[in-house]
Amino acid sequence: MTDILLQIGATKLALAIALAGTVWGVQRCVKRPATVHALWLMVLVAVLVPAVVPLRILPEGAEEEAVAQSEVAVQSEVVAQPAAGPPPVPPEGVAEEVVVQSEVAPPVGVADIGVSGGGIASGAWLTRNAKPLVALFWLLGSAGYLASTVVRTVRFQRTLARAARPAPQLQRLATGIGDTLGLQRVPRVYTTGARVRPLVW
Repeated sequence: MTDILLQIGATKLALAIALAGTVWGVQRCVKRPATVHALWLMVLVAVLVPAVVPLRILPEGAEEEAVAQSEVAVQSEVVAQPAAGPPPVPPEGVAEEVVVQSEVAPPVGVADIGVSGGGIASGAWLTRNAKPLVALFWLLGSAGYLASTVVRTVRFQRTLARAARPAPQLQRLATGIGDTLGLQRVPRVYTTGARVRPLVW
């Protein structure tokens, strides 16, 4: 059960990284904030929605890795066939050896994947420590994302602190929108040159 959950988590992590990288590249070309926000919401949905089919991202278990190691299994089967009757007596003065017929089966199960001893050792180490490495990578990624979000939030708050009051026509437009919506109190309007990031308000 734990292996399945890890596979699902690794699948969602890989998909989220791929989508986030694509959206990050697209947002530099797209100037409409609504489109950029919709793309980032797609990344958020991809992270939150459960994975239907886990992809094989993590390596297989240690048992299958042990089977894949270079092994040479040689099995020989010797079957002696006794003669029908007693061996003939050789004539005097002639030295003759009695040969028992045998059938030797050819070697079977020779497996050689061409991996050196160092490669096998490193592969076994990676397989043995796959779960801790994935957990460490996940924690480092989460900590990095949290730090970047905090930095962007602080920058956005500083930008709002430096914001200025809008022009009179914008203030009148905001007042008209508030009256249309039936607001008892029209919120204050400020103008700033900052580019609003998704998920940071």
